[in-house]
Amino acid sequence: MNNPNSRRTFLKKTGVLSVSSMLPLSVLPLDYKYKMGLQLFTIRDAMANDPIGSIAYARGLGYEDGEIYGYDGENDSYYGIPSKEFKRQLDDLDFTISSGHYNFSNLFNEPENVLMRYVDQCIKGAKTLQSTYITWPWLAPEYRTIEHFKILTDKLNKIGEQVNNAGLQFAYHNHDFEFTDHNGEQGYAIILAETDPNLVKLQMDMYWVEHSSTKSIHDLIRENPKRYVMCILRIWIGIRGIILKWEMVQLTINKSWPISIKRIYSIII
Repeated sequence: MNNPNSRRTFLKKTGVLSVSSMLPLSVLPLDYKYKMGLQLFTIRDAMANDPIGSIAYARGLGYEDGEIYGYDGENDSYYGIPSKEFKRQLDDLDFTISSGHYNFSNLFNEPENVLMRYVDQCIKGAKTLQSTYITWPWLAPEYRTIEHFKILTDKLNKIGEQVNNAGLQFAYHNHDFEFTDHNGEQGYAIILAETDPNLVKLQMDMYWVEHSSTKSIHDLIRENPKRYVMCILRIWIGIRGIILKWEMVQLTINKSWPISIKRIYSIII
């Protein structure tokens, strides 16, 4: 962990500079009993070459939990490793996966039965990893129209129902494009209005909300109580930044009202 040569090797492999080990935890509104977590897509180049070795290195840096990606539903595997074997190796590292980003966008135009079959596969994979959340992480550029956002909300509700019936929770992760103005309409407003709060939770990327939304972080959370179960908080240092994750954190954005955030993931940029 403290070997500068091994650290440089890891950073060279991942293509990012990890400032997480240099940022004093004392600057964070954090009770240190909570886990530090990493969104594994951040180190995707390293994960493609050596997923277990990369997680082991992250574990050595202090990360205890992660948000997964890279699930192959047809083969029930992550990064080419069968889910049960992958879980066994994670257990050996004492590393948990509390959420996963799954590739729903690729099936946007597929028949409903094809999408729902993939949802069942994701549920199987997530349960093997003992995850809590299955998350829709992305919407391809060709689907970022108001008409497609309206179609999306129906898909989100149906997926949410299926995931919740399986004993897990389902969430949607925002970027910036949801806040683009389309002649007075926004995709994110449609998602908020047309999805069932009990079935579709939200993973807020605070950076994109701060820089793209006409509403503040405070207002969105205040107006949509109990929907934001996961949060991404970016702390920018020069042209680099990190996102820090706490598990079961009480994050107080406004001193007059605390917000219960169950997951906040770390991304190295």
